[in-house]
Amino acid sequence: MANIDFRDKSIMNYDKFFRTTLFVTKNYSQVKEAYSRMVFNVLSGNQDDHAKNHSFIMNKEGKWSLSPAYDISPTFGYGHQMEINFKDKSVNHKDLLVMADKFEIRDAKDIIQKQVEILSDFDVRAKGIGISQKKIEIILKGFKLFK
Repeated sequence: MANIDFRDKSIMNYDKFFRTTLFVTKNYSQVKEAYSRMVFNVLSGNQDDHAKNHSFIMNKEGKWSLSPAYDISPTFGYGHQMEINFKDKSVNHKDLLVMADKFEIRDAKDIIQKQVEILSDFDVRAKGIGISQKKIEIILKGFKLFK
């Protein structure tokens, strides 16, 4: 949608993604959803977070929205591929709040808390679908729940 090379980290960051989301959708609730997804990616350890993993869909009335979230598995490596508060490593709770303030997301603390709650019972859900305890422990090491 933004006609960019997703491999070039210097082109797309969350500032630009939020602006693109608002421009394409003309709907501020979609920016809040994009923010929520950013928070999830940080808290869950998803560092494979680049422009190609975010897209838009159009409904029959011609209105755009974010597509359902996809490719959100925890991945641990160098750091976030889309910068958050001009950082690709060591993103913290303050960075999430700075981004919220910049985009006037007033209920950011509630959004962060909701994502923490969603991820808090990951181990129970993972066991329920047959993921080994060893894998669960590896994944949990990447979580940054900022409790």
